[in-house]
Amino acid sequence: MKTALLRFLVRWYQASDQNLPPWLDRACQRTPSLAATLQEEALLSSRLRAHPRQADIAPSPFLKSKVLHTLTREAVDRDETAPAARWTMPSAAVAGALALVLLLAAVWLSREPAGSGVSDRPALAAVTPHPTPLPAPVSVAQQIPQNWANPLDAEMASVVADADRAVRFLASAFLPSESVERRLRRPTSG
Repeated sequence: MKTALLRFLVRWYQASDQNLPPWLDRACQRTPSLAATLQEEALLSSRLRAHPRQADIAPSPFLKSKVLHTLTREAVDRDETAPAARWTMPSAAVAGALALVLLLAAVWLSREPAGSGVSDRPALAAVTPHPTPLPAPVSVAQQIPQNWANPLDAEMASVVADADRAVRFLASAFLPSESVERRLRRPTSG
């Protein structure tokens, strides 16, 4: 693992054209595989820095005109087809949405109102022959004591008080003192 990391560092220093640090240079002298990696990377860097050979193949004199003709022809074709393609997708989306709305409206308006519990559909009549009556209302007010206080009211009062203290702290920390005094004086409701 250590050798792989040192090999990576040797390659990185060689690729970045920096001298090896002394500790890495000593490691390359001690380890033959690192020394071989250093020589390979030095050879690769020198070959990459060398000037490339000039190509013996001359480009066709008509290459430039062919490329320009192709580019202008594609631009003309794109401009001719663009208006049709520009309106195709939005028009299809609007038509699809309109068809969906009309279908939903037709289904909604064609349904029958709920009957008085008797259905003309035999499968539905077999499952629910008569509507189920609602249970009698239960009087909960008699079970609540007179001195009962809603715990959420106390929680909301604590949240409001905490927020008020936070605003006062931020105002005292970040606003000039005379403006804090004026702005934070507000009537308190009792």
